[in-house]
Amino acid sequence: MATKSLKKPSLEAVTTFAEGGNVLTIRGRHAPAGDVRLTINIKQELHRKLKIKAIEENTTVGRMVEAWIQTWK
Repeated sequence: MATKSLKKPSLEAVTTFAEGGNVLTIRGRHAPAGDVRLTINIKQELHRKLKIKAIEENTTVGRMVEAWIQTWK
């Protein structure tokens, strides 16, 4: 089994990623074309409430976050 490296990515790799380059340089997964992946840390109970709210509204957490951001002026 291959072992993943835990070393920090190079500045060049991070810059390429930030400019929309090869996402696989940083991680083995990637967001759909035109999207970016967002990682945040929130309290476990808040995450649970967020997932429940998304289910109740028949949507995704990502769509809820996008809608919230769209309300910013």
